[in-house]
Amino acid sequence: MAVSISSAAFSDIGLVRRDNQDSYLAQDGLYLVADGMGGGVDGREASAAIIAEFAKLAHVSIRSRAMIEDCIQQAQARVAAMAHDGRMAGSTLTGIILKDISGEDPDNCWYVVNIGDSRTYHLSELQVEQVVAPRNFLQRALHRKETPEITTATSSTPHCSIPTLDAPHLTLEGAGAPTHPTHTEASSYDEVPAPASSDQTMVLPRIRNLTREDVTPGMALAAQTETDNGNLKLDVEVSEQRKATWDVHSFVQVTHDHSKRQEVIDAGEMDEESAKRSIPRNIITQAVGSPDGVSADYFRAGLYGRFVMCSDGIYSEIEPTKFVELACAQQDARTVAQNLVNAALDAGGKDNATVIVVDCLDSAVHQWRSVRLAENEDIETMNDSTLITLRTAVKSSAAARNGAAHQAQ
Repeated sequence: MAVSISSAAFSDIGLVRRDNQDSYLAQDGLYLVADGMGGGVDGREASAAIIAEFAKLAHVSIRSRAMIEDCIQQAQARVAAMAHDGRMAGSTLTGIILKDISGEDPDNCWYVVNIGDSRTYHLSELQVEQVVAPRNFLQRALHRKETPEITTATSSTPHCSIPTLDAPHLTLEGAGAPTHPTHTEASSYDEVPAPASSDQTMVLPRIRNLTREDVTPGMALAAQTETDNGNLKLDVEVSEQRKATWDVHSFVQVTHDHSKRQEVIDAGEMDEESAKRSIPRNIITQAVGSPDGVSADYFRAGLYGRFVMCSDGIYSEIEPTKFVELACAQQDARTVAQNLVNAALDAGGKDNATVIVVDCLDSAVHQWRSVRLAENEDIETMNDSTLITLRTAVKSSAAARNGAAHQAQ
């Protein structure tokens, strides 16, 4: 079974703040966003401390809840020690961690971890018609007279130097956390080798203005990849593969905010609109570095689909309908991530804006669900009676009609 993981991460200081206190990690099956608090240096160091702890998992083939919890508690101690003159440093944390980086586990999945009000979202695919590339299409593409539109990507300087871990079935590459520049970007395309029967791949110039007439039954256009010299290529596989199409009806918020606003909503004291009017969104009830300690939420999430991890500087700036529209766009991870940051800036850019988009695909469409792990429970020891099912692949179309994400309870 061939599995590919393509990812992109963008972080921007925004239009108001003097510093970027967000950090992220997008590498080796670790896709995490941390939103620092405490102002200036304190916020930057708090979020960077979390990312530095999780970077230690880059060389670990099999991850567990205990390992993740150890990273959190190590970061908790580091950030709590930053408090001075009555001021507390802190940070949120959200994201996904691949359980088995080798890809050998047939039941491989993601850990989803969350502290605070940064968020992780998910959406699934729709099955669409298959397409084939006849020889005359390949010849036309190779000899096309007009100059193809080529886009290059600029890479961010990793905050942590983490060598790529090569595994026999799954290779994961990417960039680490930024050193808090005004704007950073990172993207990667990771692929598990396909079976020998479907390894016919031709590398063509990257042509972005293809028409429906150019694409005929049987052709699959793989995600764009970046070569060593920074150029992009388009892989055309002459094999029976589907073209991914994202299902807007399946869009869901996997994580649950740790905030005062969410608490009153959960308690039934206010509806969502009243809570928004009455309670500031930035009053959070969990943070790494809190003097009261920290307790993370853990979830087990199916492997496949599109994940979007972001700080509140993304989702709070963008009107909900627009946010869902951009996240579900039929575009590559890099374009979606860039568009989400741009939309946050266009809406005012009042906060740092950081997002990671991860697309995980193979040759089939899969049913997806996420379950919340009970206290002290790990994926290997889950009991059906303790599972809290958040969502399956078939969702109500209300998300599309209402233009809002379904928040998992």
